[in-house]
Amino acid sequence: MKQRYSRFRELWAVPKYRTLFKLGGYFLFFLIFFSIASIGNLNNIKNDEEENISYSMMKKALASANVSIKYNISSSSDYFLEGTIINNILIATIEDDIEMKKIKIIDDQVYLIEKNIEVKEDILLNDINITYLFPSNIINVLNNQSSVMKQSGNQKKYTYDIEGISYVVYINDDAVEEIIITDNEILYSLKYSIIE
Repeated sequence: MKQRYSRFRELWAVPKYRTLFKLGGYFLFFLIFFSIASIGNLNNIKNDEEENISYSMMKKALASANVSIKYNISSSSDYFLEGTIINNILIATIEDDIEMKKIKIIDDQVYLIEKNIEVKEDILLNDINITYLFPSNIINVLNNQSSVMKQSGNQKKYTYDIEGISYVVYINDDAVEEIIITDNEILYSLKYSIIE
């Protein structure tokens, strides 16, 4: 080790070698600096790729997630539903033209909740298609008919016309925000927010 150090001191004393050592030191410094900078840049690229979520990923997330809902349904009666869908059970407050009620929907069966007692209600919501109230049902229909999908220029709106039923899907940067369905003069405006 002492021999190497003494050899280095001899070479350092020569101006030509001193310049080469300094140049080598600058080269190593910039090599390390740019290596660290490029590693940081790769992390930014990976984060950007993770932030860009595809439309199919958004649909899949909506179909499988628990969601908070705000529905406006215009039929022979106008309905406003606000609540949640957790594990494919819809619990919501429903407001129609006359009054406000609390309901629960499981497997296409509607239950009226009064004083924490669930009573099966066959005629409530009988003029609308209950399957549209669950996003997983809608996503299954859309996935099976992806060939009729039309995408808007800004890539935030997707439209489908399936057997005379119009579906319009609005998305933001990370999720499906709203689905509007027109079926036999009944308009379903279905707004979603995924529960984290």
